[in-house]
Amino acid sequence: MRQARVAIVALLLLLGAFPSVAASGQSTGLHSPQTLHLSMVPSQLPADGRSYPALLISLRDGGGQPTLPLTDVLVYLSTSNSTVVSIPQTATILAGHDFVQVSVTTSTKTGSADIAATSQGLLAADVSVTTVHVASQSASLSIYVAPKVAVQALIGPDEVFAVQLKSSAGQPASSDQNTSLVITSSNSSIVQGIINATIPAGSDLFYGTLNPQAPGTTTLTALAPRLGTGSADVTVKPSGAKISVTVSPSTVPKGTNATVTLSVSVLGMPVQGASVSVFTTLGALVPSFGSTDAAGQFVSKYVAGVPGVATVNATAYSSLTGTLTSLGMVIITSSSTTTTTSGSSSIPGLSLVWPYLPIIIAAVVVAVGYVVVRTTLRRRRGSALKEERAAQEEESSRS
Repeated sequence: MRQARVAIVALLLLLGAFPSVAASGQSTGLHSPQTLHLSMVPSQLPADGRSYPALLISLRDGGGQPTLPLTDVLVYLSTSNSTVVSIPQTATILAGHDFVQVSVTTSTKTGSADIAATSQGLLAADVSVTTVHVASQSASLSIYVAPKVAVQALIGPDEVFAVQLKSSAGQPASSDQNTSLVITSSNSSIVQGIINATIPAGSDLFYGTLNPQAPGTTTLTALAPRLGTGSADVTVKPSGAKISVTVSPSTVPKGTNATVTLSVSVLGMPVQGASVSVFTTLGALVPSFGSTDAAGQFVSKYVAGVPGVATVNATAYSSLTGTLTSLGMVIITSSSTTTTTSGSSSIPGLSLVWPYLPIIIAAVVVAVGYVVVRTTLRRRRGSALKEERAAQEEESSRS
């Protein structure tokens, strides 16, 4: 019977794992903005009295990873040396946008300055910029991308890139004629096609934006005749816009209720005010439409009808996420009329065990079968030994 006890213990361990399996799909990581992040593209600008969209302000979470704001973020800016560069006093990162691009105006004086950014509830950030006189002969080019690691924006572009002409000494340089550029991506599934651009005569910079089609990492390469190539890597992470539906319990007797909870989130952060609707193939949902609350949730009651299997589907829409569609959740309505309270199963834990019932039955059958076969073999072996001993005794008595 030792083997039987082992089989039963294994079965109990399997059943005990069900709650943890069910709970594992519930947790979501939070990526709320914790700190500002500044980037300069490029960090050297011409000291020519012009404005350049070179400053990018984005957000990072507590782990230093890029994230998105679900509400507008007002940022205050300052410069340590206004005789070198000047900037606006404020800028706003709009909800759902990966960054805000800010113009930096240089003077004709060369030098360096630190640009600082602050915002209520966020850690401050700063970045340095240097202004230099532009050389008259270009010998190479460089490409810069910011943010280098970004989240796919819900609205607007994901990155800014800049291509800059350089002198043989590595300083910004201009040309006396237009410079034609070709920018390509090493991964066409992320950035598709070829980008054609032109740096005007007398200038050293071209700015553009990227709208990656999918998450991943790619290398941007800029090419110009007689100037060779320049390259820069960029990584785009998924935005994590998600809709999920949970049902409790998943098995309900006829005439009773289950609670259907719909959740809408971006990077684990709840989206408030999303318009949602739920519908089912059997039974009824009350209410069947509405909007998510501050926790990003919408709760509906499923009223069980005739016995059968119902599929619950949901859709949600907001200006941040667009339209999201859930995977169908299954509710089983039994013919039992056992009275239960709404949202609880007639048998404690049945909603967790029900999907695994075939596995449980199979495990029990295997365990019982093993015991039966083991017992039968032992009995047959005992009978054979008895017959062998009887034959030996009979032969001994004859002799």
